[in-house]
Amino acid sequence: MIRVEQALHEILSMSIGEESQQVLMLKARALVEKFKAESAAHHQRFTAGDERLAKMAEDLVRLRDAVDREIDRRVDEDLADNICDLLEHLSDHLHAEIAR
Repeated sequence: MIRVEQALHEILSMSIGEESQQVLMLKARALVEKFKAESAAHHQRFTAGDERLAKMAEDLVRLRDAVDREIDRRVDEDLADNICDLLEHLSDHLHAEIAR
C-alpha cells in the first residue's frame, strides 16, 4: 500500500499551471510505468509467472482505486481543477492497463 500512496502523492505533486494537460498526462503515465516496474521487481522476488502478473494487476487496481477515491474527494469538495481532470484521464488509462 505504501507504493500506491507514494505514486498517488507523486501524481498530485506534479506542477499544475504552466504545463498543458497533454504534458501532465504523459508525466502521469510515466509514473504509472515506473509504478508497474517497481511492482514487477517487488513481486519477482516472491512469485513466479502468472501469479506475479496477478499480483501486479492487484497493485494497479489499488492505484486505480486510490485515484478514484481522490477524484471522489475532490468532487465532493467541489474542487473541479486541472488535477481532477488529469486524475480522470489517468483513471481511464489505469482501467485500460488493468484490462491488459
